[in-house]
Amino acid sequence: MGASVFASALTIGADTFAADEKIYRWKMQRYTGTESQKIFRNFAKDVKEASNGRLRITTFGGGELVPNDQLLKATGSGVLQMSYGYGAYWSGSVDLARIESGLPLAWTTLDEAKDLWFNKGMNNLLVEAYGEHGVRYMSPSFGGDYDLLSKEPIESLDHMKKIKIRATSNVAVILEKFDVPTVYLPPEEFYTSMSTNSISGIIYGSAYDYEQLKLQETAKHYTKLSLLTPGFVDNILVNQEAWDELPKDLQEILDTSVKKLAEDHHNWLIDGAKKTLSDNVFEVHTLQTSDVTKLTDAAQDLWNEEAKRSVRNEAAINMIKDLAGSNGRLK
Repeated sequence: MGASVFASALTIGADTFAADEKIYRWKMQRYTGTESQKIFRNFAKDVKEASNGRLRITTFGGGELVPNDQLLKATGSGVLQMSYGYGAYWSGSVDLARIESGLPLAWTTLDEAKDLWFNKGMNNLLVEAYGEHGVRYMSPSFGGDYDLLSKEPIESLDHMKKIKIRATSNVAVILEKFDVPTVYLPPEEFYTSMSTNSISGIIYGSAYDYEQLKLQETAKHYTKLSLLTPGFVDNILVNQEAWDELPKDLQEILDTSVKKLAEDHHNWLIDGAKKTLSDNVFEVHTLQTSDVTKLTDAAQDLWNEEAKRSVRNEAAINMIKDLAGSNGRLK
């Protein structure tokens, strides 16, 4: 009898909780594929547990709901409440997008990148820029290496001219100065495109990224480009109206969980890359020093070109130049 009464009390309590506390159900899409699925599912689980089930996020992989280059638009319009994206996909819409994603030699260590974001003021500029699209910029997610995977050994720009390489706009604009043919493809098309020889090279991430996508079945040569570390910076975005609807305690839970997601994702990339290279999954090459110098010079031109796009871009490039100067990389 006592147990029955206790069970009834629990039921009444649960019903009261359900009536008083709204459950928020969100959709979140990332641009990456199944290789990072576990990290994002863990993020959703953390949020659900910390919120006592009041904020429930369903995660989707690259291209599942919308094309990757539409993630910003989908998040701003409310088709998605949240996304994990890469600014270079929408560099035509957000003035800072190429700079945010990573211009060659803009930073050379994780500490430099964090200094730029959180001390120099890059984070504040991005909050402003994304706010113009109905989106809240929650956090950067610093990536790992950003190197070349190819079917043939590549150790010079002359070698690169002979193959078609998948690249995003911030890298393509540099390579095209040296007559290196590029094309953009989303990650879900990499395997087929390499298998069918539609392309012969990819600049997307680290050796671990390529292994997770099973691209070692299509190409064996990995070339270190030495242009940027971390080699890319992703972003975590939330629809502003969806954010505003959340009670303050859920906003705090989400903010904390997002920062943990960014840290977990970075560590996963770094640890994975070390293991992939130590396991000799790929044959490793290095771009010759003289060509790195040429790319460096071209990168300076790109910095100046980006600065001309807007007052905000000029401010960001000045931050980068100040960072490079304080670290002895720019006289």
